[in-house]
This record gives sequence, structure tokens and C-alpha cells, in this order.
Amino acid sequence: MRVGLCLGLVLLIGCGDDDMAPPDLGACAVDSDCDDGVYCNGDERCVGGGCVAPVMRCQEEQICDELLRRCLTECSVTEDADGDGARAVECGGNDCDDSNPSRFPGNTEVCDLEGLDEDCDPMTFGFRDADGDGSPDGRCCNTNPADDTTTCGGDCDDAAPGANPSNPEVCNDIDDDCDGMVDEGLRRVLTIDADGDGHGDASEGATTMLVCNDMAGFAALADDCDDTDPNRFPGNPELCDDAMVDEDCSGEGNDVEGGCACTGDESRTCGELGRCAGATQQCTGGRWGPCAVVPATEVCDGSVDEDCDGMVDEELTAECWADGDGDTFASGSAVRMDVCRSSNPGRQDAPYNGCPPGMTGRAPGAGTVDCCDADLRVRPDQTSPYGTPSNCGGFDFNCDGRTVDGNPDYDRTSDCAGYGSIVEDCRTNASGIGNGWQGTIPPNCGDSGGFCTNCWINPPGTCYSHLCFSRPRDCI
Repeated sequence: MRVGLCLGLVLLIGCGDDDMAPPDLGACAVDSDCDDGVYCNGDERCVGGGCVAPVMRCQEEQICDELLRRCLTECSVTEDADGDGARAVECGGNDCDDSNPSRFPGNTEVCDLEGLDEDCDPMTFGFRDADGDGSPDGRCCNTNPADDTTTCGGDCDDAAPGANPSNPEVCNDIDDDCDGMVDEGLRRVLTIDADGDGHGDASEGATTMLVCNDMAGFAALADDCDDTDPNRFPGNPELCDDAMVDEDCSGEGNDVEGGCACTGDESRTCGELGRCAGATQQCTGGRWGPCAVVPATEVCDGSVDEDCDGMVDEELTAECWADGDGDTFASGSAVRMDVCRSSNPGRQDAPYNGCPPGMTGRAPGAGTVDCCDADLRVRPDQTSPYGTPSNCGGFDFNCDGRTVDGNPDYDRTSDCAGYGSIVEDCRTNASGIGNGWQGTIPPNCGDSGGFCTNCWINPPGTCYSHLCFSRPRDCI
């Protein structure tokens, strides 16, 4: 194969003698970790955690044009360079890729993650239906190079038969109908219920949540006139008390419909609801007295004083804060909620302190505030750096208000940056002295650049990088 344009310096492999290549291309996680950005020398791949040397892209009878990023067949030599029986386009034929014998008109189209157009028809993409729901895998795609449009299957999760375009959406945090939205039109608004009486705070600006199901510490109705007192809520029996507390949130204590006035020493049955059910009231001094109650064992229900001690759910609740990402840290705006203690033994001790899933017993304060409660990577005790921004934006993953390099090697260029030249440090220190950026340090977190690790010597004393690869600048 002849190469139309040869780049002099690349990250993993250059133009020249293959004998000068490193014996080990190094470790990787994805193909992009190995990519050198050069078209004509083929695609570097990550296989089993290691970079694999590329196979040259074009056939022997072709010219590789780096600027056009195409393999061009020399028609004077052959009109079918890949031997698939179809002539190259430049030779008057209809082979859309004369460098690949698996691509020609009439070939069977298959579904592959690479989106290879086997039949030279970008509108076909093969059919794969691993979950048997009749909908083709959304990862089966082909891209039309003419307008860069992509045609794909419609199944957004081919491992789940319950997710495809023909399925109805249900409230389960899953995109059941594959329309790119989750639980659309099915969630409802709950309002904070700080006192646990089953009624949400009616005041302006009260905290709300959009959820599918009921959630501890929140209520469907936002009609509580005092969300700090569990004995005040609409529907609660009004008591004839000297303090004239408005127990039923009617706007008036000892209100008329409560029937507080009486005569003589008569008595009556009282407390059809709640803690006073089946008890009696005695008329004293022209006013009905409190109900004579029948105590029962207290249970955590958020509204009833079963043991008649004037308190609701005493010793059965835990002080909790919402923890949106499940990292045990709450945001600075999280409101304390007294919720029924979890029965899960694994959530009894710190930092859960009895709080149910979705909540933490760790109070937000100095050194414990989660600055991004929508990203599990972001937490005040984070020590690992990342090269992609958090879900809240930026690279402050430990919530200290600043961003710093996450690796001591990241503040220097590599001793191997002069790839192919004699570097004294490399020749005399061949075990890792070259760690660092190749040439220029990326200026910002998340910016990518060439990064070199280790050094090795190729006689007669030339210094090479053991591995240079593209990676983002990780920060914390």
C-alpha cells in the first residue's frame, strides 16, 4: 500500500520501520485511549485491556489520501482491490469501500456496534432482537456519509423486553416506550411534611418533590397550617383547651363546630378519630373537658398519638436529610425531616442512623455538604480525580470549592516528549521517568492531550515512549 500523506509524529505509531515500534502498546479502557488520530495507518483498538497495533487501512493496490481520509483504488492496476467481486466507484463500479471485502452491494447487512454498512445501503442496519420483543436493537445503526444522518433500530434496551417503542410508559424510572423521556406525565408533586402528620406544608415556598410513589417525609396534600406541630392538621378533632389551639386548621381555636360549650355536669362520647376514640368528655365550668383516653402501643404512622402521651411517633423516628445520589451526603439546602426509622439492619448506624433509602442521617454542615447531590462521584470525602465534568458542571469532585490536578504527573511534560530523539534522562532512567504530557500540558480540566508513561531504550540509545495515548486532564 502507498500512503498519500504521512504524518511525521503520532502518539502510538509513526510512519517508518516497524522494528522501531515499542514491544508493548500499554493499557487502555476504550478504543479512544489508543487512537493516534491518523487515518491511513488504521484504527488502533483496545482488546482485553491492552492497545493492539493497527492493521493498515488500505489494500496494496490503493493509495491512502490522509486529507480526504479515503483509500483510492489505482484502476490501472486493478478495479477490485479488495477482491469482493465489485468494482471500485472510482473505476466506474458501485463498491462503496474497495478497501474492505466485507462491504459491497448485495452483501448481507448485519447489526454491529461499529455500524459497518455491509451492503452499501446506509438505510439498512441489520436486525438483532436479543430480548425477543420484536423491536430491533437501537445499537444497530448505519450512517449515510453523504449527509451524516444515522438510521438505527428503535429498541433503546435490547436486554429488556419491557422497553421498546410499542410499550406504554409506566412510572418506574425507566424509558419504557423508548422516546428519550422517563415517566413522562406519570409523576406527581409531593410537599414536605416535616411534622409527619400526613399533611404537607401549606406555606409559600415549601419544598416539593416530583415522584412516582409516596415518599417518607412528604405528603400529597399541601394543607397543613402548622408543619411543625403533628397535632395540627385538617380533620384532626378540635379540643376544647384553655390555650385555644386550632387543632383542625379551621382558622379558629375552640371553634363553634367543635361544640365546646356545655351545661351542668353532663358527659358525652368523644374522639371518634385518633387517640381519643371511644373515650368520654365531662362538662366542667360550661366547657367540655379533654377526652378520657384509652392508651395503646405507639406505632410510627405520622399522625396518631396511640399511647396518649401528647406526642406522635416518639422514639420511632429518625432525623434525616434527602440524599439524591445515594452517597450518604446531603446538599446544603436539604431540610431535616423526622421520618419513620428504617427496619433494615444495615441502615441503623452512621451515616444512615436509621434513615430509609433516599435519605441520610448525616447532617449537612462544615465539611459534609454535597455540592452536587445529582452525581455519585461528587462527595466531600472524594479522593479520586475525573476527566469528565460532574452532572452539575465543573470538576470540583470533593466540594472544597477549587479544582486541582488529580495526578502528580499531570503538572509536567514527559521526558519522552521528544519521541525518537536521544534523551539523557530516559536513557539512564528507563523505568517510569517519562510519565507526563507529550509536549504541551492541556490548559483545562477535561481537555485531552497526549500523555506518555514510562520509557524504553531501542539501541543504539534512542529514547522512545513505552506508551503515549490521548486522555483528558483529570481533576478533583
